[in-house]
Amino acid sequence: MTTAQTINSDGNGITDETGETADLFATGAGHVNPAGAMDPSLVYDIQFEDYVWYLCGLGYSDEENLQTAFMSVDCNQFGRIELEQLNYPSIAVTLSYAITREVIKRTVTNVRPEPTSYTAEVSLTAQSGVTVSVSPSTLDFDTMGETKSFEVTFTVEASTIVEPGDAFQGSLKWVSTTQSPVVVVASPLRLVFA
Repeated sequence: MTTAQTINSDGNGITDETGETADLFATGAGHVNPAGAMDPSLVYDIQFEDYVWYLCGLGYSDEENLQTAFMSVDCNQFGRIELEQLNYPSIAVTLSYAITREVIKRTVTNVRPEPTSYTAEVSLTAQSGVTVSVSPSTLDFDTMGETKSFEVTFTVEASTIVEPGDAFQGSLKWVSTTQSPVVVVASPLRLVFA
């Protein structure tokens, strides 16, 4: 996901079935880039337990966890994580007029052998009324396999007027080459980032 290309072979944005520029709901992270996947720079590692915590957070019953994860899990003892907090390259959060701020934590692992520094660049549909900040905005790695965590804070301004179905899209890109798709959708009660 982090190395996918968001442009086509002509150097233009990926188009949908109508010939218009496709949104992230149609393209996902973009076209697979096999060469880029060989050197992703940063990876979002997920362990098996993370998925089980995620299933518990989704409200799966112990029986559903047994069928899905092939293990018996008591979520009350095992633990839960919310959908937004799964350590995944894309980011999904929900905001509403009552909840105008959400903080998402991610952890990345450096897979480059040399010391590398990455700076966060955020783009989001202009005039969305949603601000996105990353802390720390720079990640410095000294060795391969080193991990760093960062937080992404989404804030919707009180004066923002949205209609159900509105979507604000963009990305969080770790310069040098790593990016995460970001989408904001408005529902009658909530704004949704994905």
